[in-house]
Amino acid sequence: MIPRQAANKHLTVSAALGLTLLCWAIPATDAEARGKRLPDFPLIEQTVVRHFKGLSTYQPDGLISRGDVQPIFKELETIGWKVAERKEILDRVLPDNDYIVKLLRTSRGKWFASKICKYPHGYDRFDRMARMPYGKNACLRLVHHPKGYIMIRYMTEASGGQILGTYLSNCQTGRDFNKPTGRIYTVKALIAELKKSYEKAKHGLG
Repeated sequence: MIPRQAANKHLTVSAALGLTLLCWAIPATDAEARGKRLPDFPLIEQTVVRHFKGLSTYQPDGLISRGDVQPIFKELETIGWKVAERKEILDRVLPDNDYIVKLLRTSRGKWFASKICKYPHGYDRFDRMARMPYGKNACLRLVHHPKGYIMIRYMTEASGGQILGTYLSNCQTGRDFNKPTGRIYTVKALIAELKKSYEKAKHGLG
């Protein structure tokens, strides 16, 4: 028969061993690994929105560029979150010198952007159009035409627009014309991507 004191000692060792194995089995989140808690996502969202509203290029639902986004990661790191997917996110944002970025930041372009941002994948269609032969000239004409934005509405909402997109997809530079480009065009879309990255970091999936 095992003495009670020895049995208790045996149970204590077993319990400690079991707890150690349990800790190994449960992966720590990125925040736990750093010994700190991630900031709440509403604070992250507020930080991003405040950053953009402070930019001279800011426009509600307007087109954002890589130069706009880059400083955000340092700001988020300051409040306690280092974004693991920083490079991947930046690569999906148009560079500052991209044609449609420069075009949609003119006074006329901002007006045009305020129209097409309301249509599903409006920026995607406009972006794809700009990359086709003679597409830059076509985009410029749409921006300066009083009803040019209606073409983007037609492409995104009308069945005839879908047929047109299918036709354009047969061109070498028009492939997948009706599909989203996968780029991040707006603050809202950026926050959605940051939310995905945040959830991965929170649950230790990064």
